[in-house]
Amino acid sequence: MALALRWPNLTAAPEWGIEPVPSESRTLGTFDNAVLWGNLGFSLLLLVTGSFLVPAMGLGQALLAILLGALIGNVLLALAAVMGAETGVPAMVLYRAPLGIRGSYVASLATLVRNVAWGTLALVLIAEVATTLSERGLGWGARPVWVIVFGGLGTAMAVLGPIDIVRKWFRRFWFWFVLLVAAVVGL
Repeated sequence: MALALRWPNLTAAPEWGIEPVPSESRTLGTFDNAVLWGNLGFSLLLLVTGSFLVPAMGLGQALLAILLGALIGNVLLALAAVMGAETGVPAMVLYRAPLGIRGSYVASLATLVRNVAWGTLALVLIAEVATTLSERGLGWGARPVWVIVFGGLGTAMAVLGPIDIVRKWFRRFWFWFVLLVAAVVGL
């Protein structure tokens, strides 16, 4: 209730525990999922991290490695998504069958550590790209400002959740913004 008083449009996530999400509550359709995963799959992280391959491999080989890595990673995500969609439970609950309850806690902890690491790397790289763009376009970098801005944006996205983010932001303009930034950074 206190959450609703501070932010009236924000609702608390429902508590299903380990029970499947009811069918009527699965509201993201095919297009929504394509927009969500398209934005997650095509990220600046992929391009910037992949660019570290260029000195050792050359541009052609590095682009091929990036393409193959993205393809393999997205196929694995898609397979996990199919299992999640069929059962209606999160991946960490799916882990209980092969790993047991205690084993699923280990997988959950490993996922938490991985997500914090990737989130940190994403924030560092996005702030670096924003610094580069603002230096080129405005003559000032202000890296700490970009860290705070994008850290706050990432936190807001996490609080709002995938339904609000996909429907209110990604669907409308975020995908095009990511493509525009990628094109400008590539210049």
